Amino acid sequence: GPNTTARIPAGGSGYIEVTYDTYGKEGERTIGVTVDPNNFIAETDENDNAASRMLTVAPPPASNLTIQPSAITFDPPNPGDGDIVTIGVEVFNSGTDDATDVVVRFEEIIEGEAELIGTQQLIDNIDAGTSATAQVTFDTTGKVGMRQIQVTVDPNDTIDESNEDDNVASAMLDVVMPPAPNLVIESGDIEFEPASPVEGDEVTIVA
Repeated sequence: GPNTTARIPAGGSGYIEVTYDTYGKEGERTIGVTVDPNNFIAETDENDNAASRMLTVAPPPASNLTIQPSAITFDPPNPGDGDIVTIGVEVFNSGTDDATDVVVRFEEIIEGEAELIGTQQLIDNIDAGTSATAQVTFDTTGKVGMRQIQVTVDPNDTIDESNEDDNVASAMLDVVMPPAPNLVIESGDIEFEPASPVEGDEVTIVA
């Protein structure tokens, strides 16, 4: 509401103070102040009674958990069928507030469907501006070929973040066939002795 100062002496000044609740007002706010808004006071100049100033309201502190594809690692990097692979990820908190009880989920994407790898991992705390790691093991038995591995941080959106769109990343894991023999025989490798037998001859066949 309006505020009143009892007296401003000629050539002097007066001081008015109000409080302003910035809840829900993040961003640039224009604050206007008008003196003698109803022109009750006769003045030499009525054109200099209003002024405004920009107030910048910063967002409240919030974490921002993020994963980059390059932060997903495989050990060994080129496994053979049947190897156990340790999948690791580095989760960054680029926000201005710490994040606690951070859930990390590892999944294999098969024909568009997500299949959980191991169990969800929990990072106790990630301070603002720092990172932490989580890992699971992955059995590659019967999984020869390129496998899409997806990692999601805070999959249930339980942590308030400044950006919720950078919580998922994926990387490809190439599972190769393990070394194995390959036995080959061709028609040229078969020989007869004698080469042109007649009926009744015994033939030795060599391959």
